[in-house]
Amino acid sequence: MSRQSKLIELNSWFKLLFVILTAYTVSVSTVLVNMFLFTIAWLHTGDHGLLTQWKRTLIKFLPFFIAYHLLGLISSIPFPTQILFSCRIVFFLYLSNFLLRSFSLDSVIADAGILKRNPLFRGLVHFILNTSSFIHEFSTANKQLTETGNRDIIKKGIDLLIVSLAGAWENKELINESSLERLDEAMSSPSRQFKLSNISLLFPIILDLMIIFDLPFNYDQIFSSIRI
Repeated sequence: MSRQSKLIELNSWFKLLFVILTAYTVSVSTVLVNMFLFTIAWLHTGDHGLLTQWKRTLIKFLPFFIAYHLLGLISSIPFPTQILFSCRIVFFLYLSNFLLRSFSLDSVIADAGILKRNPLFRGLVHFILNTSSFIHEFSTANKQLTETGNRDIIKKGIDLLIVSLAGAWENKELINESSLERLDEAMSSPSRQFKLSNISLLFPIILDLMIIFDLPFNYDQIFSSIRI
């Protein structure tokens, strides 16, 4: 089994809890604590495919980082503050790529348990499925309009909205039936059993909680005492 398959097999709620806690911890911690957390997160969630995807995302954000640091230089923003902000963005991008690579709607439903019986949960999943279908219509319309070579951005945006809405409205019954069919199939599937592999996420989750609640040590003081 590939590492990506193992990431998908992890409990969806554990992954969501890990991302939320880690994102919050990163947003309130120092640079050294962030580097330590990233190392732990990488050891427990990283794989070659995730690293490659993360690197591509960083390359796309490179102009943003350059512009931010130039603005910081002009605005006299302290360099440590700039580094801390950049480290947080880099970590957030890693967590975002982890979610995109390891999450799937089918796995979330499989881990839903008793939530499957909740009509609100069913309605939410149905809404997500319909929205994804509309996004597909939007992408198809965008590809068609791009091939026409229209350079007027405003006109293209209006045409894109009209074409995608028209396509979604024309196929609304087919889209709804397809979504309901997939929804019923997913809801009727047996729930996934909790596996021992989920324990791999327990350590970073517990570590996040310890740092958030400052237990049992003051981590900021420990890491601030380190001299690079």
